[in-house]
Amino acid sequence: MNDIAPAESDDPALSSENVDRRSMRKVSFLYLIILLLVFSRCLTYPLLDWDDEMHLTQNPNLNPVSFSSLGTIWSEPYEGLYIPLSYTFFAGESALTRLLGGERNGELAPYLFHAGSLCLHLINSLLIYRILFLLVKDGRAACLGGLLFLLHPLQVESV
Repeated sequence: MNDIAPAESDDPALSSENVDRRSMRKVSFLYLIILLLVFSRCLTYPLLDWDDEMHLTQNPNLNPVSFSSLGTIWSEPYEGLYIPLSYTFFAGESALTRLLGGERNGELAPYLFHAGSLCLHLINSLLIYRILFLLVKDGRAACLGGLLFLLHPLQVESV
């Protein structure tokens, strides 16, 4: 009987780092497929009248984006909110919209903003998986915990 754990093996393919990378790739692919199956419809939705207008379409720091407006985002609140990281991400999406020609009649391309939200949600779900894996040392339990975060109805608002 071989008592050697993969981390102690001389075979580089069986090292814990390589096994961990393969597991992470598999979980990333699984999460991506599930995320797209469940949430991809949001890519076809328009921007909402609730707060997208205030934060995106009417925000002078995002229309158009400039180095000066990025400085303003990081130094002053807008409409009573100081959320520079969110606004910087929105600025990147806004600039990408213009770069890709997605802007029509001065309007931003909603699908790029929704795709950005999906990417952030996927990254956060993978971070949850990784944290759980480090805590419980059980890949299946960590995967289920990450899936719960990925799919829980509370997460719909962020997507």
